[in-house]
Parts: sequence; C-alpha cells; structure tokens
Amino acid sequence: MNTIRKELPLRVLARGRKWQTIFTLAKEIHNIKLFENNIDLTPIQLLFLEYLQVYYNLYIDISMGEEHIDEDVMNDWLRVDSYLYYKSKKRKEQLKEFKEGKNKINHKDNIDKFSDIPKIRYVKG
Repeated sequence: MNTIRKELPLRVLARGRKWQTIFTLAKEIHNIKLFENNIDLTPIQLLFLEYLQVYYNLYIDISMGEEHIDEDVMNDWLRVDSYLYYKSKKRKEQLKEFKEGKNKINHKDNIDKFSDIPKIRYVKG
C-alpha cells in the first residue's frame, strides 16, 4: 500500500520557471495580471498564489546560499515541506532566544522596560 500522495498540480505550476517569472514581474510591474479577475479570488487561485509565494521564497533561499535547500530539494514536494517545517522551527527558536535575551536585559534596574536605553537618575547634590 502506497501512503505517499502525489504532488498537487498547482505546486508543479507554481514551482515552474514560467509562473515564477510572471509572479516576480507582477510584483514589480503592477500592469501584469496573474488572473483575469483581480478581486474575489477563488480558493484555488488563493492556494496557487500561496504556493507561488512559498516557492518564490525558496528560490530566494537558494540564491542566498541557505543550508539544506537546493534544486534537488525543490523537485521533491515532501523535502520542500520538510525544509519549510525545519525553517519555521528554527525561526521560532531564534525568536524565543531573542525574547529571552531582551527579558534578561529589561529586568535590570538601570534599564528602561521599554527600551535598552539606560535610565537617567537625577541626584540632588
């Protein structure tokens, strides 16, 4: 019994060079339309736009030399989903570390709670 699903055709289209080029140009040049209707998009159109954005971001990751992503990964939807899961977990960990670091700084008496700028204390001399 094969439990692995086939890749959605919308993902194949969104990953393709033609639609990625049109999507990129449509973001830069507002006269280019992806669809005939610009309002009241159907659920399928919204899903297609979501996949276009996901693959656009993945191609940017490849061009920036991010680890764990390359053309081989892009051609396997299961590996793409795994990479996206890894990337979201990594981002959450970084955000958690950042927040913990900010809280440590903000709990000091000489630091304002809303910024990292030290408080000024005036002492009568």
